[in-house]
Amino acid sequence: MISPFFHEVNVDKIPSDFPWAQAFKASKLCVVVENERRIVGACGIRGPFNVLSIYVLEEYQGKGVGNSLLQSMITAAKEKGYRCIILSVGWGLSENVPARSLFRKHGFRRVVEIGNQCVMMSPITSVVGNVLWHLVCVFFSLCPRCLRGKVVELASRL
Repeated sequence: MISPFFHEVNVDKIPSDFPWAQAFKASKLCVVVENERRIVGACGIRGPFNVLSIYVLEEYQGKGVGNSLLQSMITAAKEKGYRCIILSVGWGLSENVPARSLFRKHGFRRVVEIGNQCVMMSPITSVVGNVLWHLVCVFFSLCPRCLRGKVVELASRL
């Protein structure tokens, strides 16, 4: 059974053997869930565009950990005054259906599809976040197709 132990952490506490450890170590805000003092899930936001990364160990997937983890992150981001969160998720991959469903449930909306990836954004504060979402959508609709992937790649590295 998973004990509901969600908390913000110093990114140095993420073990280097944890999947996607480098993405989490670059986070400016990181929330983890622990079970018996072992990190079983992490969610981080990095860069000026608030790019989200989330990972739950396979044996804990489908048990509500990702849902609670994402909700904890959104709450922490609101408390920090973030206006929106952006992420990229595999769109054509059937194994990502639960992830896409989870993100939609928490208010993430599709901005643009690039190859088999979909960029999604969640406005955290209703007015400013919705304005940002519309601006990002307009940007991508005007951005030449050949540059869209590069823009997302650069933003994810920040």
